[in-house]
Amino acid sequence: MHGRIVTTRTCGLRGVVSKLGNMTLLSSPVEDGDHRRAGGVEHSRFRVSPADVALAVTRRWPTALGVAAGADALIGEVTDETTRGYAGTLPILPLLYVAVVLLRRRSATWPVLFVCLALVVGLGVQDWVEPTVVILAVALAATIWGTGHGRHRDHEFRLQVAGMVGFGALAVAGLLASPDLARYLVAAGWLAHGVWDYWHLARNRAVARSFAEWCGALDVVVGASLIIGPML
Repeated sequence: MHGRIVTTRTCGLRGVVSKLGNMTLLSSPVEDGDHRRAGGVEHSRFRVSPADVALAVTRRWPTALGVAAGADALIGEVTDETTRGYAGTLPILPLLYVAVVLLRRRSATWPVLFVCLALVVGLGVQDWVEPTVVILAVALAATIWGTGHGRHRDHEFRLQVAGMVGFGALAVAGLLASPDLARYLVAAGWLAHGVWDYWHLARNRAVARSFAEWCGALDVVVGASLIIGPML
């Protein structure tokens, strides 16, 4: 009986040692022949390969596209004319949110964006009416249509209309203010809409997540460029 107890304990002890050895092997850094010592402790050198970078960009493609879309604002000169241009474009962003919520299809976000971009381009080639006036008129028509169809009871619709009013007011203020003040007002509008985008990305509502991430990156780049650009 005593021999059986000793044998059992010995086997149990060997099992524990074996498990501890496996855990040590799993938690140990991979031997790659390129270690360095710091304070007597070996640390493996972490390397980032081009494949890792490509994988990160692939996973965060909306952010990459958003930054690329705002590259013109980063490298271009910030003038009074460019500030007015960004002021006129700002209302198109909350208008898209209103349109997608009215459609009740987040999958329609990107097609609606292309329609909005076509509207911006079309308004940009004419000088009879201020583009911002047309965009706000479209937003007002969408709000009236939605209210007439009972959408005013929908919290998400009311939220987007409130956003349209707020960002539209900043755009109009940027068009009417002095050039120096206008630049900060328009920059505040774009940065605030970037926060709006990332908030909707976090709550996963209203628009497609990929669009919210793309638009957030674009907005932050444009807003920051309007503030930092003249200082460089």
